[in-house]
Amino acid sequence: MSRLAVTLSTALLLAAPAHAGDPAVANQHKAAADQAFLREDYAGALRLLERAYAEDPQPRFVANMGLVLEKMGRFAEAVAALERFLATEPPYDKAEAAERVVHRLKPWLRITTEPAGAKVTVDGRAVGRSPLQARVLVGQRTVQAHLPGHADARQQVEIVPGEVANVQLTLPKKAEAATPAPPPRALAPAAPRSPPRQRDLRLWAYVAWGAAALSAGGAGVMYAVGSQAIDARDDAGDAATWDEENDRAAAMQTGAIAAGALAGALAVGGAVLFFLDDDAGGFTVAPAPGGAAFGVRF
Repeated sequence: MSRLAVTLSTALLLAAPAHAGDPAVANQHKAAADQAFLREDYAGALRLLERAYAEDPQPRFVANMGLVLEKMGRFAEAVAALERFLATEPPYDKAEAAERVVHRLKPWLRITTEPAGAKVTVDGRAVGRSPLQARVLVGQRTVQAHLPGHADARQQVEIVPGEVANVQLTLPKKAEAATPAPPPRALAPAAPRSPPRQRDLRLWAYVAWGAAALSAGGAGVMYAVGSQAIDARDDAGDAATWDEENDRAAAMQTGAIAAGALAGALAVGGAVLFFLDDDAGGFTVAPAPGGAAFGVRF
């Protein structure tokens, strides 16, 4: 039976009558329905219960219809009737009995997949992601699992009243499409190699002289600070101040000496680099009247 047919028939079955009838007549129909049920005349019992409900719309008649529909194999309608009965909040014992029937007609279905995390549907209805368990109406069901990057898996399963069903699905991984290899690239002709460039030593000479100038300036500053520290030491009025200024003077003098030595070394190094450069100047000695002329070329 289609879902639409189940919905319509259930709605008609459970709809309250437009006007109430005679409760005594309803009870007579109920008693006749019980006799028909015992004779296994389920179709007759259902008709009598519908008449009883039409005379007096009591929830208990709805529950009895659910039991009759179960015997007739109309499980979806039976579950709908019993769930409608439970919605009326019946007494505990009646509700417990109705829930047992609903659970029998909608037993657990346990679903696992490899790999896990697949989206699972039962008869096209999403029920969650694996692994999971859900209550499913009895009958033949189609379980399908989908996971990106994997082929879908599907399995038919027969759900038996009151029995737990287990489904294990394996989703094989899809083969990755091979990327076509790019065509071979034509080799470009090698560019002519330029002759090695001679290092410009004069540039480094200027750098060395600049660093020498900075070092000499630093030496001068430290010398001046050291001199001030000596004056402050000589004017100190206590031993602690004398020691502090004496240490500062010694440190500044040592730094001035080191910076001066570094400036001298950089200056000499810059001069060597300058005169080693092919394009730089050099010393020249040329004959001159009455002797020789000495010159420096820059």
